Amino acid sequence: MNVLASCCGPCFGWETLVEEPEDTASRPQVKLDALNMGLDAVIVKNGTRVCGSGAVLASAPIMQDKAYFEVKVQSDGIWGCGVAAEQCDLNKVPTTDKSWMLTSERTIQKEGTDVESVDEICEGDVIGVTYDHVELQFYLNSNPLGNPVTGIRGKIYPILYVDESAILDVEFVHFRNMPPSGFGQIIKFPPVNPIMPEKDEKPVTAEKQELIDLYKQKVELQKCLMDLEKQIYGFEEGYLNDTRDFGNVVIGWENFNAESNRNRNKVDKKHTAKRIRNSERIFSTSSVTSFEVNPSLKEKDTDDEGQIDENPKKKKKKAA
Repeated sequence: MNVLASCCGPCFGWETLVEEPEDTASRPQVKLDALNMGLDAVIVKNGTRVCGSGAVLASAPIMQDKAYFEVKVQSDGIWGCGVAAEQCDLNKVPTTDKSWMLTSERTIQKEGTDVESVDEICEGDVIGVTYDHVELQFYLNSNPLGNPVTGIRGKIYPILYVDESAILDVEFVHFRNMPPSGFGQIIKFPPVNPIMPEKDEKPVTAEKQELIDLYKQKVELQKCLMDLEKQIYGFEEGYLNDTRDFGNVVIGWENFNAESNRNRNKVDKKHTAKRIRNSERIFSTSSVTSFEVNPSLKEKDTDDEGQIDENPKKKKKKAA
């Protein structure tokens, strides 16, 4: 088009078309999201590196038609990269439900099920990931790796998980390899204000602007509260599991006393094999919002045979 304009422009008065450079600096940055990660996962390097143990989502879903991002294996261990829905369990490694991954076990997984084996991936290798809402394709140092994964539905985010000293770096903008034709970086669309005046409307008043700011603060506080509820739930589960053998504030410290050796085996059998009851979660159940973040708290406790235990305390007294 520019060639045509430059040749015929002097005759017809056309001007040469000049493409305006895209302003990528003003575009919201996509990085790993500290509000959507496992309890033991660690994000460093300004949201581009994950280590520790757990999974983490990107800060933006894949909304455009063709998206591309890269993952570099900095340190080997147990790791995986790919895409997942927001409902994916980020504390579980490897991830299973609602995730489609390339793993360190040299397999491509579809919701936790191996669908294909691939070539060995070593430290320093760069993995490319493309997704066009129809097919998910992995690349190893610019070469296609395995067959495309299909059947993915819903709102999808990039995801990484690590364990056993693995370290992964992710790149959403400055790629090491050339993306496949038509694919580009993930676009993070700016959030829409809940109250936006039309062009013909009067400017936002001070009171309305204050209401908008308060609404934004409310949304941020809700996100922080949900994150805290998840952490409390996880810490509580770890505390109850780690202290079953010698006692805790829920079951008491009878087993900690050295003089009660005759009861030690009974208590061990009673508490070690059973899963944590919701009635034992005195910290999580003391919060009203915890039931919304952790729906499993609403389930009724069951006994060893899987029957609903309506009143475990009375059952214990009766058995005694």
